Amino acid sequence: MAIHRKCMLVVLALFVGLISNGLAQETTPIPKGVKSVLDQMHPGWKLAEISAENRNLCFKKNSKYEPTLIWGDFDGNGKQDYAAIITYGNKWAVIAFLARGTGYQAFELLTPSQSYKRAPDILDVFPKGVQLGTTAHKSPHESIAMEYCEASSVISYYEAGTFHRVATED
Repeated sequence: MAIHRKCMLVVLALFVGLISNGLAQETTPIPKGVKSVLDQMHPGWKLAEISAENRNLCFKKNSKYEPTLIWGDFDGNGKQDYAAIITYGNKWAVIAFLARGTGYQAFELLTPSQSYKRAPDILDVFPKGVQLGTTAHKSPHESIAMEYCEASSVISYYEAGTFHRVATED
């Protein structure tokens, strides 16, 4: 029994050492290139958190995404892009990261300075070809849905070198 306890303590100590040295695998699937861009843009950033109430109310239970982190091919170049809701200090932003060569190009999609008083609650991916809101426009690629639980949504789609926004209402 004493040997078993000592072995468990050694394993625990090694695991704690790995975590403190940053060698343990992270659970959030954010590529290093995206993290690097975020570190330069907004030092001290972190993924926004979602309340338990909003997670239960408006986040799909079996989603492959995180509530505040999604991925898809948002520009149609066949590479995996990302979008995230982040916080830094007392500010927030929704940022898309398009794969370019060996790195990522960042596009701020929503910020408080763009007359949005609060961050969206969750993100979701709209498939290519889906009609965007009440407009006649259909998404040329996968699009980024920024959703406010029990309220409207904002959809961003990439076309002609930039992101465009369409507001929707429930």
